[in-house]
Amino acid sequence: MPLDMVDVLGDDRIMLMYACATMSEFAAMLLAGRLINQHILSPLACMVISSLAVVLRMLLYAMVPSVLGVALAQCTHSFCFGFFQPAIVLFVRQLVSPNDQAKGMGFMQSIGTGLMTMVGNLFCGFLVDFYGYRAMFLSCGAVALASAVLFCVFRRRFSTT
Repeated sequence: MPLDMVDVLGDDRIMLMYACATMSEFAAMLLAGRLINQHILSPLACMVISSLAVVLRMLLYAMVPSVLGVALAQCTHSFCFGFFQPAIVLFVRQLVSPNDQAKGMGFMQSIGTGLMTMVGNLFCGFLVDFYGYRAMFLSCGAVALASAVLFCVFRRRFSTT
C-alpha cells in the first residue's frame, strides 16, 4: 500500500492511511471478542469474515485507485485483523494445552504471521515488478478468497472452536 500510494497515486500521506486502519481496528477487536464470548459468532466465522474483508480490501486497492479507495480499504483492516486476532488467540487457547499456550502463540505468530509475511512480500515484489500493483492486489485477494473457502471446507476440523 505505501509504495502504491507514492508510485501510482503520487500521494505521501501514508501515516494518515495507517491511522485509518488502526483507529478502526481497536473497535473491531472488542466487537469480535464480545460476539465470540456471547456465542453469536464462532472463532471460525470470525476468520472467514476476516478473509472476506481482505478480499474486499484488495479489491478496493485494485479497483478504486485513489486516495479515497486507499482510505476505504484501510478502514476494512478493522475486520481483516480485528476479527482475525481474537479468533486465532481463542483457537490456539482451545487447541494447545495450558502449559504450551505461550509456545502455541509464538508458533502461530512466527509461522502464521512472520513467515507468511516474508513469503508474501517476496511474491508480491515479483508481481509488482512484472505485472504492477493491480495484479498484486488481485492476486492477494484471490489468496484470501481461497482462505475463506478452505475455512468453510474444513470447518469440521475447527469444530472445537
